[in-house]
Amino acid sequence: MDTNSDPTKVDFAIPANDDATKSIQLITNYLVEAIKEGLAERKKDKEEAETKAEADANASVETEAAGIVYRTKRDKLEVKEFN
Repeated sequence: MDTNSDPTKVDFAIPANDDATKSIQLITNYLVEAIKEGLAERKKDKEEAETKAEADANASVETEAAGIVYRTKRDKLEVKEFN
C-alpha cells in the first residue's frame, strides 16, 4: 500500500510501493520464507510426536501371572487384578 491507497479498506496495511516489482518481490519473498519456516516447524513437531508415541508403545510391557496383570510403562508399575 502506498500513498494513493485507502488504508481503511484493508486489515493489515504493508507500507510499500505497490507498483514497484522489487517492492512486491521483497514482500512476497519474506512471506514465502515465513511459510517455509512454519511448515518445517510443523513437520518437526509431527515427527517428534510420532517418535514419542513409538517410544511409549515400546515401553509398555504386559505380563500375566496368577490372574494379575503387571504393566510397566515409563518406569511406572501398574498392578491390575482381574477374575
